[in-house]
This record gives sequence, structure tokens and C-alpha cells, in this order.
Amino acid sequence: MKKSFSLLLILLLMLIASPAQAADAGATPNNLFNDGLAVSDGQNAYYAAYDGIYRTPLAGGTATLVVSPQKNLGFTDFDPTVVLTNGFSYLNVSDDSLYFYFEPAYAYNQYAGIYRHDLTTGQTKLLVNNHSIDYLRAQNGLITYGVYDNQHVSFRQINPDGSGDRALGLSIPGYAGSFLVE
Repeated sequence: MKKSFSLLLILLLMLIASPAQAADAGATPNNLFNDGLAVSDGQNAYYAAYDGIYRTPLAGGTATLVVSPQKNLGFTDFDPTVVLTNGFSYLNVSDDSLYFYFEPAYAYNQYAGIYRHDLTTGQTKLLVNNHSIDYLRAQNGLITYGVYDNQHVSFRQINPDGSGDRALGLSIPGYAGSFLVE
């Protein structure tokens, strides 16, 4: 089942993004159209599943678990049937790093937030601890994200290491998923 899903995902990613486009834009153009559940860096497809984030070579091959709540996030009592709200989303690939949002149930807020996973070293770091992220884009050495407060989405930026958190002064009504924010 997982292998057939991987092959279908690879085919869909090949149709919606060229390798050059993915590499130039941090793989975010295609991510905006699929709620960030799948993204490509031009060589690999990354996709969110209930138990983690997987990587599959675009040339074909076996899917490999890259990020799991237990191994990479320190979530030792992880049970996807109990603790997940939305799980993994807003995947972005930029500069050999995978950026994503992880949203467990409210009782596990300490794990909710934006993460950076170094694809070279395998190290994962929590950049922003927040349970209300509604937008994430990694591009040009900056991470732009939106925080939803039940009425508006306010946009902020951080550096790839999580430092320099600053408000952008932009707030829109509703959910950021309704808009293409450039």
C-alpha cells in the first residue's frame, strides 16, 4: 500500500513541478497547492503520512522514513490514533533542510510548532513552538509563517536557525490557506 501511494505521489509531483522550479523556489510552489503534504527538491519527493515524513527518489525506489515524532521530535509516547490533530503539514525543502509544521492534540502542545530537519546530518530542531500555525514558506534564507488567532492570520519571519523572530506587520482576516502569499 505504502509503495503504491509513493509511486502515485511521485507521478503527481512530476506533473506539478519541474526540478528546476523546485530547486529555485525552495520547493514551495507545489507545496501551496497540496496543503504542504508533499514537496519535491528536484531529486526526491517528501510526503507527510500519519506516522512521519517520508522521502522517495523521483527516479524510483523505496520510501524511507526521514522524520518521525518518536525519533526526531522526542515524542516518546506518540500514538497517532490519540495524539494527532493534523500531524505533519506545510512541508518545504530549502538549502538541504526540510521545514515543516507538526500539530499534535492540545494536550501535547510542547511538540507543536515549526521544525527544521537537516537532511545531511539528520538533526531536527524546534524553531517556533506554536499550536496555531496556518502558513509556512522557506525561501531565500528566510522562513515566513502565519499565526492564526481565530480571526486573523498575522505573518512573521525567522532565520533558518530559528533566530530573529519578527512581525511583518501583515495581518489578514480568515485563514492564510485561502490566499497565495508571495
